[in-house]
Amino acid sequence: MWAYLTTAAISLLLNLALIPIWSYYGASIASVISEFIIMLWAMIIVHKTTGSFVNLKKLPKIILASGLMGLMLWLANGLNVLILISLGGLVYCLSLILLKAIDKKTISAIIHSS
Repeated sequence: MWAYLTTAAISLLLNLALIPIWSYYGASIASVISEFIIMLWAMIIVHKTTGSFVNLKKLPKIILASGLMGLMLWLANGLNVLILISLGGLVYCLSLILLKAIDKKTISAIIHSS
């Protein structure tokens, strides 16, 4: 609980500092920083609860897949939003598979969990 309160306070301070300087860009920077802090807190809580560490080996591939999706969305700017959502999801999933950031076992688990 205190992790969320701490992050909320940091987010508020970041927004107060960054929005007057950079407007909505400052708000987005504050949001990304806040989400990163929450991720770190979650990793700590998972470790304390389960004793296991989060595997970050695939993180660069996931970031690259996100970047490829973002590039495609930027290049396809102006299309219908539903088409952009579909294309974005398709490019992201294909990028994860081609970069081997996701394996067949995980794909099978996702398909069969429905």
